[in-house]
Amino acid sequence: MSQMSRLAKLLYVRIDFHFANLYIATQSANIARISVTVINGDFRRGYDAVQCY
Repeated sequence: MSQMSRLAKLLYVRIDFHFANLYIATQSANIARISVTVINGDFRRGYDAVQCY
């Protein structure tokens, strides 16, 4: 049961990250950086994602 919920959580995070990428592509860099940082819980990763665009 716990393995199933872990898988569901992982899938949910991947979906959120996909929407974050769309958000980066369409919104200003500062707002997108904040949204990606919240999802990843990691400022550096959020900043790198913004820099890719």
